Amino acid sequence: MNENYPYEEETHEDTLTTKGGLNIKVKATKFPQVNNCIAVQAFMDGHEHDIAHAQFRKNEDDTYYSMNAVTNNDLQKQGIMTALYNFVEEKFGIKIVPSTHQEPGGKEFWKKRYIKEHKYSHLRKENPLFMGKAESSSPIPIEGCCSLIISKPYPDGLKRVFMGVIDKVIGDRKVVFIPQYFIIKEYPNGKIWYEKVDLTELNRKKYLNMSTNALLLNQNKTPLWEKSSQLNKEMFFNQFQDEIKQLLHRKDIFIIKSQNNTPK
Repeated sequence: MNENYPYEEETHEDTLTTKGGLNIKVKATKFPQVNNCIAVQAFMDGHEHDIAHAQFRKNEDDTYYSMNAVTNNDLQKQGIMTALYNFVEEKFGIKIVPSTHQEPGGKEFWKKRYIKEHKYSHLRKENPLFMGKAESSSPIPIEGCCSLIISKPYPDGLKRVFMGVIDKVIGDRKVVFIPQYFIIKEYPNGKIWYEKVDLTELNRKKYLNMSTNALLLNQNKTPLWEKSSQLNKEMFFNQFQDEIKQLLHRKDIFIIKSQNNTPK
């Protein structure tokens, strides 16, 4: 502990077995004196130094991204880094998201992690999964990803922007959203983010003109769906702030100003 800083460092240790069958010892520490940065290492018998390590820095929305994630060359593709990520998320109760600057290896890691997290083992590599940005010319919506939804005009004549998370995909572009919806807000720091909102079936029909949770994705009702429907909500909002802001600056759309300094 740093004697000049009043908060204690938080450390967790455990022995894990990776998907490759390796038994590793993992140690992770959160450093409150460095904006709650988290450092994690993996050790294995027979190795003098750690066999893998990573640092996680906090984003403005309290998610974390990795820096300097390294695994020994002779032990790669054994699931060590995945075990470290899962351990850190579980022990510290955080969400790790991709860094905005990724090397090819990092993109491949997140592609595999994204498939596993959402249990998309049936999707093959040729499908347009997350690779830093959704770049396919023929995007395929993915369960667990999201889509913006433009509402009907309110009494003031202006529309609002909501977001839904895809529960099921039916065909190429028809999706069923989970019942929980989010409304899009602008925060004092200029960041566009989402906030949960209670939307009854009656209000869903009233504001979103949706009789059920099913919807056909299209540019008018669900703009930016080609990008958002291949990313989970944190990834989409972290990577496409500029595009979302352009949409919300349309004259027919009103964006709610949040009273909170930062997103919840």
